Amino acid sequence: MEAFDPWIRRAKNFTDRVLEEFAKEVPPEWYYDDFDALSRLLEQLLRRVNRLEELILDAKRSNRQPFPNWR
Repeated sequence: MEAFDPWIRRAKNFTDRVLEEFAKEVPPEWYYDDFDALSRLLEQLLRRVNRLEELILDAKRSNRQPFPNWR
């Protein structure tokens, strides 16, 4: 988990305003001009950021083995 710490700390500093700035950079064709869908995605990201450690550990334990070198 130590390797993830710098990224987790960065993500936890994301605010609505930061994500709004990111959203302005996303080309509309990527979200088919459905800004409401993009907004929902950003809201979901903000909710999940507080669960990052848990989500990483869940992924590690999954059958998909997203981190094959993690022992």
